Amino acid sequence: MLECMRRFGHAKASAAVLIVLTFGIVARTDDPEENGDGTGENDDWSRLTSEEWRPGDLGDSRTSVPMKDMECEGIQTALRHTPGGITWMDVKALMHVRPRSIRDDPDLFQLSAQIQREEPDLCVLGIAATSALLLPLTMPKFRNMARILTNDQNFLFLNVSFYDTLRSGFPIFGILDDLSTEEYRSWFQSAESSQFFDPLSVQPSCLLPPAQALAAQLERKRQTSPRDSSGADFKQQQQSLSSELLEPSVEFLAVPAETQTCRPATAAALLVLAMSRLQASIDRSAWTAQYAVLRDVIELLARAEELIRDYCWDEGVAFGMLVATPWNFWWLLQRLQYALQYFIGNPWKLPEASVDHAEL
Repeated sequence: MLECMRRFGHAKASAAVLIVLTFGIVARTDDPEENGDGTGENDDWSRLTSEEWRPGDLGDSRTSVPMKDMECEGIQTALRHTPGGITWMDVKALMHVRPRSIRDDPDLFQLSAQIQREEPDLCVLGIAATSALLLPLTMPKFRNMARILTNDQNFLFLNVSFYDTLRSGFPIFGILDDLSTEEYRSWFQSAESSQFFDPLSVQPSCLLPPAQALAAQLERKRQTSPRDSSGADFKQQQQSLSSELLEPSVEFLAVPAETQTCRPATAAALLVLAMSRLQASIDRSAWTAQYAVLRDVIELLARAEELIRDYCWDEGVAFGMLVATPWNFWWLLQRLQYALQYFIGNPWKLPEASVDHAEL
């Protein structure tokens, strides 16, 4: 079995997972003196974002291009060969309202193909997003798509955390979710799949009723929810989505720890908590409130990321197979990106993990 990636370092965020009650989420206090003012070297925020454990630091498994300007807004990462002065900001906007199939948007297809053909690899996330967008056309056979995703286009090989990917504005997670079609998922049950990938070993805890109830609700909501955040009633839809997913997530997390060994279910539940944490505070504009909410979201997201990476490494799950996961990580991460953008009030750029309150 191909190794998905080297082991991800142990995150310290697990100790800070929020306590979820029947009546909602218990948030951190918004008192700056208790939470830290965001400026000191020894406060909780600095410890949370310290390089010793920060998610995305993959040790020896790194890209050759430093991940500096992940939003690709600077001169060095700018597009050089696109017509009409099109910027990466324009490309992001087009990708966020993309159809499910790139075949249905000839303009976006031509633009993505031109970027892949002529642009340097300086905007790493932009190149990765447009490459994944073109996969159904460049690799129409599922066996080839799955193998490319496991190797050359393995997102987990990039030296970038999930949160930094969200704040870049590139909808990579949503594009991965688009690739996870019913046909692609079904292929991993075929005889042809067994020639390239080992069968997925399912932990018994993943078959427990609370885990299966969560998986079923995730799939139902994935099938019925709008694909983008362009609708006027997005806020209401997001609140409904969070509330309907929160109950099965809490019920799963209430399973005794000794039997709660299903990493993908736990990761999905933590992503739901992160989304619900945002929705619980969506109307609070004070910087202290935003600061506390973002910190909690990053902690939950970091813990979920650690579990997903460990699931890939420890349980031998190739990334091409991970894209087809029934736990719908990629859909949840796309919804979280929309929720964060709505919360911050900026459609394409989120604050850095080390954000100072003056920037909020």
